[in-house]
Amino acid sequence: MTRDEFAARISVSRRTLDKWLLPSESSDFRTLPDMGRAYIQEILTWYARSTLLSPVGI
Repeated sequence: MTRDEFAARISVSRRTLDKWLLPSESSDFRTLPDMGRAYIQEILTWYARSTLLSPVGI
């Protein structure tokens, strides 16, 4: 998944995502809100479970 695709998946702009991923020392850095962190964790958990349960090759 590209950054653009991931930003669209979590319903934020690419620019917002980029700011969350910057080093904290950067003047443009923004902290990821707790609700956003929880939402992303849920997506990652779902993805991990779905790939473990999928038959190989599909």
